[in-house]
Amino acid sequence: DTKEFIIKTAYYMFLRNNYEAVTMSKISSATNLTKGAIYHHFTSKEELFKAVVDKYILENKVKRPNRHENLREFIEQSIQQMQDKVSEDSTQVKDLKRTEFIHYLSFIVDTIQYYPGFKNIGQKFYKEGLKFWKILLEDAMRKGEIRNDIDTEAIAMNFLSINFGIGSNMILTNSVEYAFDMYKRQMEEQYKLLLI
Repeated sequence: DTKEFIIKTAYYMFLRNNYEAVTMSKISSATNLTKGAIYHHFTSKEELFKAVVDKYILENKVKRPNRHENLREFIEQSIQQMQDKVSEDSTQVKDLKRTEFIHYLSFIVDTIQYYPGFKNIGQKFYKEGLKFWKILLEDAMRKGEIRNDIDTEAIAMNFLSINFGIGSNMILTNSVEYAFDMYKRQMEEQYKLLLI
């Protein structure tokens, strides 16, 4: 599919370069398609960039497990889903060196700057995540799975921070394996601290 090919090619270009450096001429050259063929699918670079972000960030985020009996099971499922996601992402960008994870963060910064409303989408996602974790923790307290003297907002924030921290661990260590292992250990240790 030509449209998907253009989006995929543009993704790798936006990933390796900043937004300003990627032009429709360069995308045309990289895809071996005429600019007219690209403009047939996308009216502008902005529209193409939005399509890239929609596909590789918004549609590609890790989804929360929706079936779990308790907090422990939810954490185990979250760890498994993160492992699957990290493996999938590594396969998708296998031609990129692992040390180039910093490019992904640069891409996120460009997204905040050039994708209309992305900051609001991110804030909404964050607030929903915080609310979800608070409800999950309150439910675990009611069931007697964890202590009932915890600050659910602070602990919910800790769990969210662990999720966001996987990226910084990749940058600090240049290792996807270490970053995932640390994510798993942090999730498990945070859970242990909550037990009665």
